[in-house]
Amino acid sequence: MLVLRRRPLESILFDGGLKLTLAGVVDQRAWLSLSAPCLSAEVVLSPLQTTAGSVCLALRGPQALSEDERGLHLELGGSPDAVVLINRSIGQCVHTSGLALSLKAVEAGRAVLKLELACIAGEIGVSIFSVSGAEAKIGIEAPREVRVLRDEVWRELEAANAGAGEAWSEADLAALSAARRRP
Repeated sequence: MLVLRRRPLESILFDGGLKLTLAGVVDQRAWLSLSAPCLSAEVVLSPLQTTAGSVCLALRGPQALSEDERGLHLELGGSPDAVVLINRSIGQCVHTSGLALSLKAVEAGRAVLKLELACIAGEIGVSIFSVSGAEAKIGIEAPREVRVLRDEVWRELEAANAGAGEAWSEADLAALSAARRRP
């Protein structure tokens, strides 16, 4: 499991477009924000209390709730001040448009949440290891083929790639082409 320290508004990026951000820390509880192209709305949640086989999740912005044999369905897009508390046992799902969220396991007293998104092949595991001040240690499990990067590393890569492209000119390309043609 990859463990990263994040401060409020710092993100973790995944191939497929998932962006997991530490939205904030309130009363020693970390709030996580999930956004992705396959989600109809941002999902903001916090695991409040974990027992041996269950977790109480707080989810912000619920508009409607319904339940069927597949699990609980949550429609988001309501008031960001509204919070719903949902108890889930291991394997029980909460579905929103583009996301299936469930409790995968409880390890060392902390919830391991399983995220299944339409835009990512495979499941993502997320766990909050600890909260200290305004910083949280977040554990990530992802399939090997899914890159996981801190947002600041991604921005450095983008800048380096953009800079490398700016350094070239057509004259450079012509010189390289001419050098290849020489015997």
